[in-house]
Amino acid sequence: MRRIFTILLSLTMVMMMSAAAFADSMTQESAEKAAFKDAGLSKDKVVGFEAENDDGKYEIEFTDPDSGTEYSYEFSASSGKMLEKSADYMYERTSSKKKIGAKAARTKAAKISGVKYKTVKKGSCKYTYKKKFGKYKVRFKTCGYKYEVEIAAATGKVIEFEKEATGK
Repeated sequence: MRRIFTILLSLTMVMMMSAAAFADSMTQESAEKAAFKDAGLSKDKVVGFEAENDDGKYEIEFTDPDSGTEYSYEFSASSGKMLEKSADYMYERTSSKKKIGAKAARTKAAKISGVKYKTVKKGSCKYTYKKKFGKYKVRFKTCGYKYEVEIAAATGKVIEFEKEATGK
């Protein structure tokens, strides 16, 4: 009798663990919806849409035809967590040496990242000027993600945005 109880208990635990693992899984369709929601777009409003499941990760890419912004997302198929986000923005290169300043660049990085300025202030902000083009590269970590935002120094426009899970 004791042996039957142990077997039944073991089977119940295995079934519960399997159900929990299944409940945490993400479908490709739900990954697509999450990406579109994050970008503020819908599937019928984008071009160049691609989605695939690669080694347990959903990789989703598309372009907003109105702004020219190229989006790329990566989600964990097992947990549904966004592992990576990248957005390449269209911008006009100017040869001006004008600079918005590091504080304004950090403020812009905070706004596009959806975090508080004091979090961004703890990270790095580096100005570079190459080939007649100045830009700020702002890097910081918070809440299990690392961020990198490139901002045109003359205009304050976001050039590139990356968000990647750190595994913590």
